[in-house]
Amino acid sequence: MTKDQIELSPSFKNKTRKAIFSIIIFVLIYGVLLSLATLLTAFCIYIGGMIIINAPRLITIGLGIGLISMGILIMIFLLKFIFQSTKEDKSNFIEVYQKDEPELFSMLQEIVEEVDTHFPKHVYLTDEVNAFVFYNSSFWSMFLPIRKNLVIGLGLINSVSKSELKAILAHEFGHFSQRTMKVGSYVYNVNQVIYNILYNNEGYTNMASNWASISGYFSVFVVIAFKINMGVQWILQQCFEWVNKSYMGLSREMEFHADEISAHVAGSTPLKTSLLRIEFASKSLNNVIRFYQEKSQEKIYGQNLYNEHRFVMNFTAQETEISSQHGLPQLSLQEEENNISTKLNINEQWSSHPSTKDRIDRLDELGIHLENIDHSPANSILSKLEEYQKKMTLTIYEGNIEVEGCQPISMDEFEISYKEDYQRNNFSKLYNGYYNLHNPVEIDLENKSSVPILFDDLFNDDVVTLTKEQTVLESDIHILTEIAYNNTGIKKFEYDGEQFTKKKAGSLIHSLKEKLEELNEKLSAHDQIIYQYFINKTDDAQLENLYDELINFDNFTNEQNKLWSTFNSELEFIQTVNTIDDAKLGFLNIKSEKAFKECIKELIAIEELVATIPLDMKENFEMYVKEDLVYLGVETYNEKDLNILLYAVNSFQYLLNKLYMIKKKQLLQYQIGLETGVTV
Repeated sequence: MTKDQIELSPSFKNKTRKAIFSIIIFVLIYGVLLSLATLLTAFCIYIGGMIIINAPRLITIGLGIGLISMGILIMIFLLKFIFQSTKEDKSNFIEVYQKDEPELFSMLQEIVEEVDTHFPKHVYLTDEVNAFVFYNSSFWSMFLPIRKNLVIGLGLINSVSKSELKAILAHEFGHFSQRTMKVGSYVYNVNQVIYNILYNNEGYTNMASNWASISGYFSVFVVIAFKINMGVQWILQQCFEWVNKSYMGLSREMEFHADEISAHVAGSTPLKTSLLRIEFASKSLNNVIRFYQEKSQEKIYGQNLYNEHRFVMNFTAQETEISSQHGLPQLSLQEEENNISTKLNINEQWSSHPSTKDRIDRLDELGIHLENIDHSPANSILSKLEEYQKKMTLTIYEGNIEVEGCQPISMDEFEISYKEDYQRNNFSKLYNGYYNLHNPVEIDLENKSSVPILFDDLFNDDVVTLTKEQTVLESDIHILTEIAYNNTGIKKFEYDGEQFTKKKAGSLIHSLKEKLEELNEKLSAHDQIIYQYFINKTDDAQLENLYDELINFDNFTNEQNKLWSTFNSELEFIQTVNTIDDAKLGFLNIKSEKAFKECIKELIAIEELVATIPLDMKENFEMYVKEDLVYLGVETYNEKDLNILLYAVNSFQYLLNKLYMIKKKQLLQYQIGLETGVTV
């Protein structure tokens, strides 16, 4: 069955009609605004010119030019989107060619023919667990034929079989296989046009401000132009919300339609299994990168992160009891649904994907099963695989991990070290991941009443989901606070499918904090039940002491983080001052260093903590607290001593987190021992 035989669903047709209607309404409204602006500009030019001609004096020339510039500024405001385009950052791309990768290009050609679309203009590799089609979009791309470029992530190729890769790529090409899909492109570009007029005004504002600064006459008319532009923005804001809503609905149908095309090309099953694995694979790659970030003080690095990525995927699957087939983890829909992800969308505000569950349900309804599924690894399709992987590994290191002066480690060394870290940083499987993201707090140690509850109910999937929701909410609130109150440059975002401006972020933060408070109360109450369950299993005071120690240390950590934050603020001048006198004044104003040093002395006296941190970090802390460091020379900083200071400051939270992890694990291991009767 070819793509021409795939019928569009009634829902798709309905969403398409709504999207087309929204575009027509926008064009009419914009046409009216542009016509009025044209008339106003013509009027301003005529009147301004007449003033200058009929009364050529300095003041009238200034007023005339100011009036003319007002009209021109309004026109520029409405038309500036025509001259702007969106370009993909290709700095981390590797372009591949047919002569080097004949098998990959043969697969692409096969997909292109089956989907009946155009072969990509360029084919690139990137580091991600992802694949996408892109083109440099602008206003004119709605009218001019533009060939698309294909990007395939090496992380994706490393995570799927050949049939799964074919299914994913067929989905991407499926977006361009029907003429009706062009509607989505039009709505997307209309959204970008409105967004440009509403929010992308930094260059325009700077130009207008520079013009206004030339003369007071000009500034008056610039202010008037800005007021008129604000009225235009208000009208287009209403259009934006309506057009975007129509696109969101259409986008879901476009995804379903592209999935159906993919299923006819490669079958339903390969697309389903790849969809379920992608997020897991992406987290595994991030865990490899995080491993080397945390090991940076040990001066080691891996020469090919993708070999290690493959190991981490399968090792994590084994540890979390996820089945594997054909050398790849096989995740189920239940495991996918257990993942709680953020509802905050900043980078892709004009697209809306249906949930993985909805997509899989649709694929199940199609029930397209093809024979000859190729389960061999997709990375075998690239003849120069290792060369690409090593090159992309270096790209990942840039800005993430320092490799200069470091030594490469073998795959065997990585596996041993990663397993040791995993066991050290994870808790018993019996906890079902409850404590992976959650720390026990606010326990009433005097309450030792028994509770009628089973161990399995203490850590069932429902309560574990609460901890995941808590973590995501805390992260979202932090990001939204940065958007609302700091100069992030983000003026618009999407949360849970709804559009928000920076001005409305505050009210959203308030509602999310209320939800977070409710979650915290639920988890605090549940932690109390957990404590009461375990305290009734022992007669000695060890469990109570461990809880008391952890809660006290949690409070201690909060206080020391405040001290660290204060000291960090006092050191900010190092990044900004330009003279030695200013630097001297900055160091004289430091009040927190003595207390900071005392805290570090207290921490590095704990043997079980010092044994877990890198040797050079330990030595740096010891030098920092024992020696009288001199941060300034006669004319410049004393770099050696200053680096000791900065290393200590940057490593301090790592030290606190390590010690907290030690105390937390002692408590949790003791609890498991009470339940199983086995001392851990």
